[in-house]
Amino acid sequence: MKTIIRQMAVFVLVACVAGASEEDDAPITKVELTARTTDSTFGTVVVQAETLQGQDGIGFASLTVTAKGKPMSVPRDVLVQASRAMLTTMTISSEVGYPGQGIGPYLYVCFLGHDGTKPCRFRVVLDANGFKEMKKEDHPAKP
Repeated sequence: MKTIIRQMAVFVLVACVAGASEEDDAPITKVELTARTTDSTFGTVVVQAETLQGQDGIGFASLTVTAKGKPMSVPRDVLVQASRAMLTTMTISSEVGYPGQGIGPYLYVCFLGHDGTKPCRFRVVLDANGFKEMKKEDHPAKP
């Protein structure tokens, strides 16, 4: 009987000690990416994003792009259209466009997320004047 009580006491003590340490996944709340586009487009570009945890997963509280010393923000009402943003999928790219026709250059910030009904790829489009639009495309994993 003493052996059983002793074993139970040891078990309870081990369970208490084992339960005392708790790991916690810390959500990422801010990211900053720097990319070097061509000098004929935007040069060095810095993308800063603040995230928030909503009912539908991680979304963006703010998304600001600084190019050629000019900060350009994506409107909040546009950002809420994307949820479950996957920060590790963010990419930055640019294109010259057609300068002779006054079109471009364009800067793109892309990421995978969810539009509330299905997974998709979001493409934030900016030009030298600032934010233009956020396009929604099919998720690249779809057949």
